[in-house]
Amino acid sequence: MKFFENIFSVKNIYTTDKQNFICKKKKVITILGIKISFGVKINFDYRYIANIERQINFLLYEVQRLSSSISDQKYPPPSPNGKFIPNKCILLSYQYWKCGKHGAANLGDHIQTIAVKKQLEKLFPDFNFEYFDREKIKYYDEESAFTIMQGWFDFEKYSYHNFQRNGKLIPIFIGTHYTEKAQDVILDFLNSNPFYFNDYIIGCRDKYTCEFFRNIGINSYFSRCLTLTLPKREIKNTQNKVFLVDIPKNFYKYIPSEILNNAVVINQKQYKSGMSDLYYLNSNEEFINDANNLLEKYKNEAKLIITTALHCASPCTAMGIPVVVINQNKDDRRYEVLDNIIKVYSIDELKKGQINFEPKAPDIEDLKIAMQKNLKLTIEDTFLHNVNQEELNNIRNTIENYKTYKYLL
Repeated sequence: MKFFENIFSVKNIYTTDKQNFICKKKKVITILGIKISFGVKINFDYRYIANIERQINFLLYEVQRLSSSISDQKYPPPSPNGKFIPNKCILLSYQYWKCGKHGAANLGDHIQTIAVKKQLEKLFPDFNFEYFDREKIKYYDEESAFTIMQGWFDFEKYSYHNFQRNGKLIPIFIGTHYTEKAQDVILDFLNSNPFYFNDYIIGCRDKYTCEFFRNIGINSYFSRCLTLTLPKREIKNTQNKVFLVDIPKNFYKYIPSEILNNAVVINQKQYKSGMSDLYYLNSNEEFINDANNLLEKYKNEAKLIITTALHCASPCTAMGIPVVVINQNKDDRRYEVLDNIIKVYSIDELKKGQINFEPKAPDIEDLKIAMQKNLKLTIEDTFLHNVNQEELNNIRNTIENYKTYKYLL
């Protein structure tokens, strides 16, 4: 057999480029003992392997769902007195595929989770916390718990598993954003499940999501984003740096040279660090740690933040850092979370030199108090049903109609 292979054979040899996380194919032709080899263009990268793994995981979760006791009841079995708040909270975690050499994470996702955890620890110090993948929350099947649906939700048609509730995990909608694609999925889902949201009031991160639910007759309100509740920083002499966070290089020419020359560049939405797994970027725990370190860096070193990242602008405003935020897409309404708090600039205003690069950080401590009360009372109302509804509605109206001193003038 070996003899004939040396006379003539054709083989495909696959090699792994671990540095760039891709696979390559090399064709080797042997003619009369002479080997001729040539490389073939990249045959596939790990994103395809990861996608197959994701589909397999989905099927496994479907099997688990069908074989377990998961039901569509709203509340877990009642305690002896019929009124209780589970002391376990599920915090949303995120996985990022490597997708070849371009794999990157958005630390803004983790900053939202950090903000939720900080507030819950303050309001309910006895709570226990566990992280669970946002994409699989329907399949949580452990002890009774709840989760705050603070985040960005986008899913394909028929992927209802990304938002359906089950009998073990109770969703509490505060700081929730649904994309246009997600809204289409919800509309399709409601055709066969018209009463699905009847027991909920949806706290929306932006007016865009809020208007969607109101227009289809579902109770909702503008809750803003819990990253606005991060504690205000103390003034230090180390706070002397300008940070450009997710600012495209073609924007640099519109930024004053005295600001640009000494600025520190940060990629928060395309964050890359150590890769600790074959298909995924590093673990949720590592990303939470990296996001916390970045927030500490902003808090202790920044005198000015210039950014296109919503979840840099929002937490930094809460910490009392002057922020210039630029919305790269005039149709992107996610930035409404900052309405009447700080100015959100457009690209046209940047190009026309209409940006104030010496902003003052607004004092929003009264807004934080209202948002903290809303979080506490909403949780209590979900489980105990003993909350003064007039008080809760007044708090929500305060959040929705809030204006800083500048916007009251």
